[in-house]
Amino acid sequence: MTTVTTVSGEVARFMVRPAKGDSHLRLDVGDRVLRILVTPFKKVEAAGMLLNRGDYLRVTYALTKCSDPEMMALSLTDATGLTIQLRDPETGFPIAGPGYGRPGE
Repeated sequence: MTTVTTVSGEVARFMVRPAKGDSHLRLDVGDRVLRILVTPFKKVEAAGMLLNRGDYLRVTYALTKCSDPEMMALSLTDATGLTIQLRDPETGFPIAGPGYGRPGE
């Protein structure tokens, strides 16, 4: 993981891939549309966060070379202020319990 960035914009598209445990977000930030990997999707689902086209969203993401796309969401915050921390910004490991690929679990 390299540079960590926070952006805000409107959801252009949200594609869920529950069988793989991830999803892809397309976020319109005004001058471009970013494609960001959102994983683990279970955390978004468990929090009840709905990501519909046109919804406002603030995303903190990191650049990474181990995924496609190369932007991986660390946290999501919706218009109501609900924030979901998906990954540790230092290590990139999922913030969750056993079964999420963290060392020692």
